[in-house]
Amino acid sequence: MVATLHNAEIQAPYGGDLAYQYLWNTKTVFAGHYQVRSTLVDLQGMVIAENLVPFDIQALLKVIATVGTDKAIYSPDENVRITVEVANKSPNYILQGLSFILRVLEGDNEVFRDTQTIPFMLSGNLASLSS
Repeated sequence: MVATLHNAEIQAPYGGDLAYQYLWNTKTVFAGHYQVRSTLVDLQGMVIAENLVPFDIQALLKVIATVGTDKAIYSPDENVRITVEVANKSPNYILQGLSFILRVLEGDNEVFRDTQTIPFMLSGNLASLSS
């Protein structure tokens, strides 16, 4: 992504310094490694000075997982429909290589187990998986 924060002609005082401050909100970009590049050019477009400063935007990891069954009481030899929903509520992070393990327990005894893989989830997406 490239964004120009400011582009203007300026009058610098002889022998003086100029300082500018800019605000750029990170809300609409993903977590990752970024860099700020400043370039000073003369009237003919020739580069007089250039600077590059790296910085990182941290991920805000927020994942919500819910599990439910189609009803609360079952008769013998009846199928239990289990639904798991996973939501990526992270505003700036793509989830990759997710695996979840679903287990049905009777006390400490595991009576059912299933593993599912979600290769990736974009920010704001919901995955619904049923057994």
